[in-house]
Amino acid sequence: MLRSAIIGYGIAAYWLLAPASDASAGSRYLLLVGIGVQLAVLVARKLVSAMPPFIFELFADGVTVLLFALATVGSVYRYLAEQV
Repeated sequence: MLRSAIIGYGIAAYWLLAPASDASAGSRYLLLVGIGVQLAVLVARKLVSAMPPFIFELFADGVTVLLFALATVGSVYRYLAEQV
């Protein structure tokens, strides 16, 4: 649960601190979905104690990190396209 909270906090901080522009709207959306995944994991963990937590949390963390990576690559690509 701590890992999910740290990942969610890091992505939320990046989402709040990154400059908001029209070009980064898609990236910000992916980050917001990643935060939603982490919040869903935290809520599900509290509500359902019978599920195997390690596998579920590990899968959710992987999805969140993938969304973060896609958002970061998309932002870099858009930034480089604007510079040319």
